[in-house]
Amino acid sequence: KCEPSSIQSFLLAGKISSAAILGPSFKLSSPYHFYLLGITDRLLRCLIISKAKVLMYNTKKNQGWSQWMKPRHPQQTLGRRPKLVVFDLDNTLWPFCLDIDAEPPFRMGKDGYVYDIRGRLSMPYPESRNVLAKLFNEGYLLGIASRTGVIHGAEQLLDLYDINKYFTYKQIYPGSKVNHFRWYHQITGIPYSEMLFFDDDITNISEVCREGVTCVQVDSNGVTHDVVREGLVKFARGEK
Repeated sequence: KCEPSSIQSFLLAGKISSAAILGPSFKLSSPYHFYLLGITDRLLRCLIISKAKVLMYNTKKNQGWSQWMKPRHPQQTLGRRPKLVVFDLDNTLWPFCLDIDAEPPFRMGKDGYVYDIRGRLSMPYPESRNVLAKLFNEGYLLGIASRTGVIHGAEQLLDLYDINKYFTYKQIYPGSKVNHFRWYHQITGIPYSEMLFFDDDITNISEVCREGVTCVQVDSNGVTHDVVREGLVKFARGEK
């Protein structure tokens, strides 16, 4: 369906008219000519609308992370990117604590879901896998900083969830996460100011933030597209 009211401004702005299509020699001398002029206008408007829809579709299809993660406010820009994005595991990528709420070994059921040794469902947060895949495909360097003592169980879940492939670096062991980030700094040479960290624990956030890392505390929904978007905006602004 064509919308004459919406396209009229487009025609005027682009200085496109049916008269230009029919040529300067065309003169309105009969009702038939007015009818022909109206038909030409309508066809031209439909053509422009169709072309605009195709362009909009192709643009959206080719958008990368920076556009897909477009901030809600114009002043929020994503020009500055973190060189390393680090995630906690428990209550961040998955909604449970390995030391308390789940017990390895884990297995993949016939239904495609992951269960612990007691048959309890152990799945990641709904958006975490897609977020990690998107960041990875956009060229972000990803790492893990976890204090869990169930190291083998964590590694097993990363494999079963098929997200291990997205992480270049992993630091999974008990203790202050300041040590995890010091290792990252020493191994990669990336300054703390170029790192972005997502965690649910305010203690971890406070300690790592003091090192100069931009930190984002996730809520009970874990890692989501919105949380990561806000984190990237916060980093671009230079906030900690």
